[in-house]
Amino acid sequence: MIESIGVYIGCASGWRREIEYTLRFLFNAAGVRYRVVDELSELRPFQRVLIYADVERERFAALPNQVTLYIPCLIHTEEVKTPATRYREKPVDVYGPYIQFEELADYPYTYKQGGSPVQIHVAAEASYIKLGWDLIGAAFHLLNLSRERGRQGERLQSPAPDEGCSEEPAVDRYVLHLAELLDLYQPGIERMKRWPEDAPFAVALTHDVDMLRKWRWRTRLKWTARLPLTLWRDRAQLRRDWREMRAPRDPWDNCAEVLRLEREYGFNSSWFFLTEARDHQTFRYQVGGARARSAIQAVKEQGGEVGLHGGYRQAHTPSRFLEQKHTLEGILERELQGVRQHWLRFSLDKTWDAQSRAGFQYDSSLGWNHCAGYRCGTSLPFPVFDPIRKQESGLYEIPLICMDTALFYEQGLPPAEVTVRLNRLLDTTAKAGGLLTVLFHNHYFYAEDFPGWEETYRAFLAEVKRRSACVDTLRNIVRRWQRRRRLLEENDAP
Repeated sequence: MIESIGVYIGCASGWRREIEYTLRFLFNAAGVRYRVVDELSELRPFQRVLIYADVERERFAALPNQVTLYIPCLIHTEEVKTPATRYREKPVDVYGPYIQFEELADYPYTYKQGGSPVQIHVAAEASYIKLGWDLIGAAFHLLNLSRERGRQGERLQSPAPDEGCSEEPAVDRYVLHLAELLDLYQPGIERMKRWPEDAPFAVALTHDVDMLRKWRWRTRLKWTARLPLTLWRDRAQLRRDWREMRAPRDPWDNCAEVLRLEREYGFNSSWFFLTEARDHQTFRYQVGGARARSAIQAVKEQGGEVGLHGGYRQAHTPSRFLEQKHTLEGILERELQGVRQHWLRFSLDKTWDAQSRAGFQYDSSLGWNHCAGYRCGTSLPFPVFDPIRKQESGLYEIPLICMDTALFYEQGLPPAEVTVRLNRLLDTTAKAGGLLTVLFHNHYFYAEDFPGWEETYRAFLAEVKRRSACVDTLRNIVRRWQRRRRLLEENDAP
């Protein structure tokens, strides 16, 4: 049985549910069982103890035969007057960065780069460690995207480039911090493994199916209108276009080819299909048409996952989510588990709630349109917390770390530089033992229109294979994470 850690919360009663939610995520991510107690005296049966409190007290350091980790509570408790339907709070002032520890002669462990030191008292009967910043409060505000909530309002697009992009999974580093400190003077704490077959980290391959047809009738009309000019300027392009139009299969109807490429490496992936045929830009496809049905069937036969690509216009309407979900389920002939919003259009106030009400198990929309990074502070799946009801919504969020168009289009990187960025993300995620969720759109695999994109993806798959990462669908990853939580929360007595 995995040993339990005793936890005492002695602070900010108005934030009790937020604190318990954050502790649940941190300990589950660390693979450590814990139990919250109401009185300090109840901590005595535990060998490792975590105390999260407003003010340090001398008696906290006097718990015999234990490693006591004290974390100061810096979550603000003052009330902020806001409308009942809105949520806003003053974020924690101290966002402790992840900084490696080093051993010193006079101080067992301290921060390398300046920050508040870790105070450590070591004695034969007990060890006492005080962290100099609020790891738990910082983790909550990052998972909750508190700073974005205060600025976003009803905005549905992802934050602008000038609002920054986090290239470090800070919360994942906090998990490592917590496990290391609790293990410091009583090593050997047993942890539940995060990924199967001792994989060091995980990768989720995903595809948003935005286009299945390049040569629609309108495209052909535009081509015909430009024909006289093309005859004189670019006859090679003219021949290529004519060959594509006469081909039995449209070049952007290529889901089966992408699936075959992934099968070469033994990987499965998650595919998100639109049910709204038209968005603000163009006509996409009819999900009930032959092309979409064929693509969905190919994903099913490969063993991949089909999810909903949520409509552009209704990003927070439960009834619309239900309608789209039922439409795709009728074609798939099985229940949908996941959703990702088209163009990543998302309202922190409403979209998660609407998705949960529609019966989805997870969302994977929280990423960046303009860069790659860890928008939620973590790469790992986490349960969504509803700050209005002060409880979990029942939905999991799987952060989207990297989208192809963010690197190729928004940042204008050549394929070689995109490969460098992807390898850097693999390095960062592997150090944290996290989950790297990447998105490549299917129609960008057509090399004539998008040279270098397919080769970049192939090189990425080869690197993932070389690193022995766990590769699975988002549906299976969420199921594993839910099962992991149940096992850790069962029989949590010391």
